[in-house]
Amino acid sequence: MTTALLFAVYLNYIMPENVFLVIASLATFATVWVWIMILLSQIAFRRRLPPEEVKALKFKVPGGVATTIGGLIFLLFIIGLIGYHPDTRISLYVGFAWIVVLLIGWMF
Repeated sequence: MTTALLFAVYLNYIMPENVFLVIASLATFATVWVWIMILLSQIAFRRRLPPEEVKALKFKVPGGVATTIGGLIFLLFIIGLIGYHPDTRISLYVGFAWIVVLLIGWMF
């Protein structure tokens, strides 16, 4: 926690005009990424279930997989908007770099 706060102070020192926008767009990227993973997990879960178990599910997504795919398309649109605006594009760079670091850590 202390490291994160010190990093925020450093960011405020080097770019005081944009620090709030950068941190807010990073939080947006993280939230969108988590929801993308949730939706992909739901699709993978449904594909592994036999049809009779899918019918027996107590909590079904309205619209089924089509709704999930629609949600994924919308979230990818949001990622595209983050990348379209130059002020928020840095969050994509940092976010994808963080994902690479997490994947490397997971592999080892």
